[in-house]
Amino acid sequence: MFIIYLALFMIMVILLINGTYAIIVVYGLLLYFCCCKYGVKMSLLLQLPVLLFCFMVKVPQAQLPSELKGEVVEVGEYHYILKTDYGKIRVVSHGQEIEKGNRLVIEVLPDSLSKPSNFNAFDNRLYCFSQKIFYQVKEQQLLSNDHHRSLIGKAEHWIEGFKNEKVVSMTKQLILGIKDEAMAELLEAGQNLSIVHLFALSGMHLMILKKLLERIGIRQTKWLLFILGAYVLFLGDVISLWRAYLMLLFRYLLKDKGNDLEILSGISILFCLYNPFVIYSLSYIFSFTIYAFILLAKGHRFSFIYPYLAGIPIVLSTQFSLNPFSFFFIWLFSHVIEILYGIVLLNVGCFNLLGTITGFVISQFERVLYFLDHYSLEWIFMKPPMIFFLFYYGFLLLSLYHEPLKGSCYKDYLKLGGVIVILYFYPYLQPYSRVTMIDVGQGDCFLIMQPFHQGNYLIDTGGNQNYDLAKKRIIPYLKSIGIKELTALIITHDDYDHMGASESLQTHFIINKVITKGEDVGMLKYLPLPYASEDKNANSLVYYLYLNQLGYLFTGDLPIAQEEQLTAMYPQLEVNVLKVGHHGSNTSTGALLLSTYQPHYGLISVGRNNLYHHPNALVLERLKAYDVDIYRSDTMGMVEIVSLLGIHRINYCRKT
Repeated sequence: MFIIYLALFMIMVILLINGTYAIIVVYGLLLYFCCCKYGVKMSLLLQLPVLLFCFMVKVPQAQLPSELKGEVVEVGEYHYILKTDYGKIRVVSHGQEIEKGNRLVIEVLPDSLSKPSNFNAFDNRLYCFSQKIFYQVKEQQLLSNDHHRSLIGKAEHWIEGFKNEKVVSMTKQLILGIKDEAMAELLEAGQNLSIVHLFALSGMHLMILKKLLERIGIRQTKWLLFILGAYVLFLGDVISLWRAYLMLLFRYLLKDKGNDLEILSGISILFCLYNPFVIYSLSYIFSFTIYAFILLAKGHRFSFIYPYLAGIPIVLSTQFSLNPFSFFFIWLFSHVIEILYGIVLLNVGCFNLLGTITGFVISQFERVLYFLDHYSLEWIFMKPPMIFFLFYYGFLLLSLYHEPLKGSCYKDYLKLGGVIVILYFYPYLQPYSRVTMIDVGQGDCFLIMQPFHQGNYLIDTGGNQNYDLAKKRIIPYLKSIGIKELTALIITHDDYDHMGASESLQTHFIINKVITKGEDVGMLKYLPLPYASEDKNANSLVYYLYLNQLGYLFTGDLPIAQEEQLTAMYPQLEVNVLKVGHHGSNTSTGALLLSTYQPHYGLISVGRNNLYHHPNALVLERLKAYDVDIYRSDTMGMVEIVSLLGIHRINYCRKT
């Protein structure tokens, strides 16, 4: 039990050092329980290794040379990971094709792993830290490229020789853990059904492989450990596989000297000593949390439901949604994936002689998955706060404690349900308003959220040719704050950087009304102007909002000439917050507009290092001359104005 406390203390220390100060409450509770069990002296003695561990939790900050050499261990769409003498380095590259296993010499420019620019967004920086990647550079020139395939690269190349594309993709996913473009749609359907984790290599797959080896006659533990260990080493840093394999290994080595929960805690400590930031890996969180509750629930009635219940907060904090039938889907598809994994593995062992049969099975599996996805339901939740985790896992542990007492656990199940219901309806209880400038790069996207979710409006969507802004940025943020549908979407004009993501948004999210021609909608008042010309910018829809004692003016890309018409027609507007026109271009935000309305705050939605050099220096000087506080998305990321009873707070995602 002592080692379990040590593992938990180490995890909380990492969170505390990295700014998750709410965890100090959990730390205090754990210390209290530790004192009750072991006494104050032993509990304080336990803090010594924890204190020593604190000095390990730091990000390396070596000065990288301008020339790097190493081996490519991972390839992404616009980057690759280079293993060098300085550790693994993320290299941003838009140039020539790079393959896994290539040995490169490159000339680089310094760069940094950036934090997310929108609240509640995926944190690529912490993800890289969890993979022991602490540096990022930009590739300037490729000096040498030795086309050498790694062992796993050779295996991938051999599998790509299979004729059936579906067999190739599924084999790479289930056997090597490599996702390709052909699997993207299938994995998205799996995510909607809350079963996407079943496709990722995990302890489940290792146990399936172990059973298959036993069925073909390999039953000696030493040989099983050797073959399974070789497979895990072959695949590299797959956390859930290493967790499962080390559990088998330590069980064999320790015999009956330690229980499974203590072994799991010891493995967790080894992971944290190897890389303290591993706790930010979703694979680590899922694998260790789910398996811990499998061990805790052993011998209980309903033990089968605890792994699912333990995973709900993790799913909610990453997907902000839950399929009400996910428990049934997980139960069903865990058996299906087990069969599918066996068939794919058998096909590999037969050198694709069973490719036709395997392809047929995969096709039928996909048809069923897409059918269920088409008719699936989705409950949208806001991102759970720390207090939700405290109560949820507290009641879950209490139900395990009360279960042997015959019936007492049912009250804890009801409390669990109550906590989830409160989280679902909590957004409807929020009395404040929120006006948010979502960072969509070079474009406009503004969200207006009225108190108690009386209305949610989006003005423009932004647009990006390289990826789907709606699915990657806008929809995840809307879900994370509990928005289940939009009252209206307003498109100010049809420039791509204002409406490029609108089609995808309408496809993947509920929108009650789309406005492309000016009209009042809810609290948003349309300010009509004389038709100017065929110029799209000059005919931008202009909207005014008065909400919680603040006046907001949204002008799209309105040029200065039309701004002058606006001030002449509506001189009495109370404008506290100005959406700076045309991303800070010098064609907008004239002196007359500023002198007439005298806004306090200016919001500039603009992309970092954009080709247009927005915002223009003259516009920034003009805003400063009129004492306008400037908030810009290229340096601050998302900016939100939260208001309640005339009190306003401005939050922005990136500290400048």
